[in-house]
Parts: sequence; C-alpha cells; structure tokens
Amino acid sequence: MDVKNNYTPEYVKALKKLTYSEIKVLDKVAEGYTSKEIAKILNNSPRTIEKHRENINKKLNLKHNGNLFQWCEEYVNER
Repeated sequence: MDVKNNYTPEYVKALKKLTYSEIKVLDKVAEGYTSKEIAKILNNSPRTIEKHRENINKKLNLKHNGNLFQWCEEYVNER
C-alpha cells in the first residue's frame, strides 16, 4: 500500500499531522511489516522506528501499536 495515494478525507487529515519519516513508517505498518523489519528497510534502528510509531499513535489518538495496524487496515479496505 502506498499511503500517499490514499485520499480518504480522514486519511489526508491524519497525514497532515505526521512527518515525512512517520508517513514512511506508517506505509510499512500498513503493508504488515514489524518494527524490526521496517528498521532494516528504512536503514534505521528498531528504537527509532518504535519512537516514530509512538509519535504516530499520539498524533492519531491511538493507545497501542496494534490499534495502529487496525487503523491502517481500515484505510487499506477503503481504497
């Protein structure tokens, strides 16, 4: 899934809250990758990816990483 090509209003609103790095992480979460896998793909440390995920969760008002994946799945299904 390419997050940047999903134009549902709520998704666009959410993307405006995120940094470019957070969007790249969100894209990989939506594709089903783990933090460790995302770190390898994006050439970052797993801790950096976890911090991005934390920030994404806060900005989207989500409480857990699992909620982030569920949030992504909703928008994958709406495409």
